[in-house]
Amino acid sequence: MLASAQTNLSEEEIYDRCYLRMVRAVPPDTDPIMLRVQQKKITGAAACMELLDSALFKEDGSLKNPSNAATKAILRTFHDFHGSWFQSRISQVGLAQAFLTNALLADQEEPSLFITRALFGGHRYDSIVTSNEVLQGIRSRGNKANLSPFKSQRLISYPVRPGLPDFSSLINLVVAHNRFGTSTTIATTIPDSQLVPVGELVGVRPTTTFIIPAVRSSAAHKLITAADLERAALNVPVSVNHGGGIIGSSTFIMQNANLDLDIIPRDETYINRVTAARAFEDLLCHNLPTLTEADVENLVDPKSPLTFQQSASCMQCHAQIDPFAHGYRNLVLSLSAAFLTSPSSNTVGLPIQTFVKLPVNSESTLFAQKKPEATLHFRNFRSAKPSKVVVGNLQGLGANLALSQDLYECAAKRYYKFFTGIEVPLNELMPPPANASKESVVKHQLDSAHQKSVLEFAKALKEKQSLRGLIKDIISSSAFKSRHFNSMQEVQ
Repeated sequence: MLASAQTNLSEEEIYDRCYLRMVRAVPPDTDPIMLRVQQKKITGAAACMELLDSALFKEDGSLKNPSNAATKAILRTFHDFHGSWFQSRISQVGLAQAFLTNALLADQEEPSLFITRALFGGHRYDSIVTSNEVLQGIRSRGNKANLSPFKSQRLISYPVRPGLPDFSSLINLVVAHNRFGTSTTIATTIPDSQLVPVGELVGVRPTTTFIIPAVRSSAAHKLITAADLERAALNVPVSVNHGGGIIGSSTFIMQNANLDLDIIPRDETYINRVTAARAFEDLLCHNLPTLTEADVENLVDPKSPLTFQQSASCMQCHAQIDPFAHGYRNLVLSLSAAFLTSPSSNTVGLPIQTFVKLPVNSESTLFAQKKPEATLHFRNFRSAKPSKVVVGNLQGLGANLALSQDLYECAAKRYYKFFTGIEVPLNELMPPPANASKESVVKHQLDSAHQKSVLEFAKALKEKQSLRGLIKDIISSSAFKSRHFNSMQEVQ
């Protein structure tokens, strides 16, 4: 049992603890909410929720109180927290400049914006894996709001036309430009309205995407028809959601993609398995592998040309992430223009990376043009057997992730730690042996009690789909109110 009445914080202390976590500062003496707590007009927990609600969004996705410093600090705190869910390693495949140019047009914080919007915009929590919108932060630059942070830039693209050379190397790109001149290129200027705003975050909104007239394509690939190449390489959006919320975000995929420029996904050899692994790790709190050797023994093929398929220990991971990665099979990372390394670069323009989506073609033998048939295969926390279901595309993957209890347990675990500092294991807790020390016994009791609370919060989150409700549950819990949480004094 957690925290007795003698070890609880006072109502003022509860609000003070909330304020410190949310605003990352001490409440001022003139704070009106604290004054009401002191006058016993409102409880500490209710005051915490009133503080949180001061940072809610209006219908247009912007802060209701954008001029309030504490309100903006609360939004910044939680958005930073949501950003911490995602691993920091950024993919640098292809051109560094092209990746940076993409950041001018596609919000690089989009994955965490989905979660921030769910909290302050009142969206269902499962929207983070079911939405098909492209999100952008609303940001304020104060008295510099009317100044463009960048000068509008030109992009150049190479249309798919018969007779054009292979654009797979820098030399060919530059030669092609010099040889064919402007007649073989399409130049366009990025309007300032399409640039990702910079400044302090004051909201989240869906946005339209910038369309590149044409991108460089893998024109030399013999297995792709000219018609399919043209369909894929013309009028390409810089940022688009491919279905499944965060997992279909172009930004999320690009930040985690392991396939380089123009690499066509081919069966199990070339697929974006790192992106798939990150989806499990970042959104479900999975420490891969979750599958056991017994779960995958029927998938081992000693004669497979792929070494990892010959070993059960390797297949523990591959059997989970590879079928998920099939949802990304139609996507190819491409480039809009040449390197900025020659005198002619001033006319070539800025290169930008984006994804080309190859059209599904039932007559093609190419893996990347087959209809996506992704499979969600993993073992839930504390489950006696694995779950496996064929879900199709990324939208299907997201919809089935939304049904998984792990999605909600992961969120509850992270919010619980955010507010209490307590790291709660989600795996099955084994009882201590008969000769265990008192400290080990108490630790098991604490872990069990905290896990029970987190699982209850996760169950409610799945039922109500409200992050605000999750926070209310945690703030109202005995663990948050305890003066000695996560210590022996907490157990009666």
